[in-house]
Amino acid sequence: MTLRAYRRFDDGNYNWALYSPKQTGLWTVSMQDSNTGVIASTSYANRNVRAAAHSAWAGARHSRAPGTGPEIMNEMGTRGVNPDEKLDEMFRTYGHASVGDMARIMVHLDNVPMHFPFAVFNASAVNSGQEKSTRYQRKFGGAVLHDLKHYLPEEVLREHPEFEREYQDLGRLSLDLFNQFRGPITNEFVKFYKPSNDKEKASLDSRVLDCVRFFLLTGQCSGFAFETSARDWSRVISYLKASSFEVYGEIGEQITQLLTNEEAEKRFEIKHQAPGLIKHTEADNTVNLNLEKLGRYLSDKFNFTKSERANNFGSLVEPNVVVIPRAYSEGERVAAQYILTLYPGAKVNSVFEFLRDMIIIMKCLWEK
Repeated sequence: MTLRAYRRFDDGNYNWALYSPKQTGLWTVSMQDSNTGVIASTSYANRNVRAAAHSAWAGARHSRAPGTGPEIMNEMGTRGVNPDEKLDEMFRTYGHASVGDMARIMVHLDNVPMHFPFAVFNASAVNSGQEKSTRYQRKFGGAVLHDLKHYLPEEVLREHPEFEREYQDLGRLSLDLFNQFRGPITNEFVKFYKPSNDKEKASLDSRVLDCVRFFLLTGQCSGFAFETSARDWSRVISYLKASSFEVYGEIGEQITQLLTNEEAEKRFEIKHQAPGLIKHTEADNTVNLNLEKLGRYLSDKFNFTKSERANNFGSLVEPNVVVIPRAYSEGERVAAQYILTLYPGAKVNSVFEFLRDMIIIMKCLWEK
């Protein structure tokens, strides 16, 4: 089904659309990036009020206001308080970032590669959202790979135009295997488990899909909804804008525009939820700088084998699941994750042994 927008306008690469409550239950703003194909959307319970900012500022007022919740809200209404300006002032002038955690916003993102939701959930403080399930949606039987142009330099694809075709061939092979093995695995499961009612059959189908989705590639297109605070959105967007994947940065900017664009406010007669907490978001290169420094530090201290140093995946990488002993601290686990990000081929136990040795050496130096 294709929805016909209540209103539309185009702004550069962005194609904006507004849907009415009769169509979507709530006023819903959607925007598609014509370059990446990604669609971002969010909904408004009241398009005339900055609802998230209003609630957050009312919560923040408990710090100094003696009244009850309704009395604080009444005070805001009678004085004509602009909650977004107040939050922006508190956030930028006084450094009280915690108020941003009381402004909650949900965004839907579609036509994104499957690795993107993984990255967002991994970057967020609270995983509050839902990705499209490869188990329950038949569309994954035909999901295409997100274009390779978003991940390789333009000059490389210009010199090797066959890369895109070969990349998409991998996607087609993935889908062929997904569909090829679904039937045989179902038959084998039925023989072994012998489901006797509809509930058991449904459970068996889910387990079959758990198996065959092994063939799906993380570059295949998916979609998800993600809800978090304005403060956390700001942090996630900063992470995306700093990513080495240019397309992540583009999506980060798209989310920023969805939640703050002034032209959309005028054209659609809406008020964004809490734009003041998000519109100044810049790339946060802290992780990138830390990895760069760590890489230089490790270059002459950890003797990786040639296979462990391999940063190009020109051959199959064997799965290596390791249970990390409780003896290792949270700090050691974080440090190990940084090292494994730089050297994904390194043996996990070797990394932890290296870290433990380094701690012993540092303790000896401190004691001296």
